[in-house]
Amino acid sequence: MAYKGDLIGCTVKFDIPGKVSVVFSLNGKQITEEQILIDNQDQKPLCPFIGMADKGMRVLAKVPIFLCSL
Repeated sequence: MAYKGDLIGCTVKFDIPGKVSVVFSLNGKQITEEQILIDNQDQKPLCPFIGMADKGMRVLAKVPIFLCSL
């Protein structure tokens, strides 16, 4: 559970050929138990996004613009 002021991190690692490893953290502590691998054989650009379970929730995201090609 994340609360106001918490920092949610998403780290993407490109160290496995053709796969992308994703790790999530909450306030600097890893919260994912298993390794999440995404197939990226075509090396397409990845754009992070956040989904919320409630319409009233808001988030401030700081994402470098060069990560996504829109």
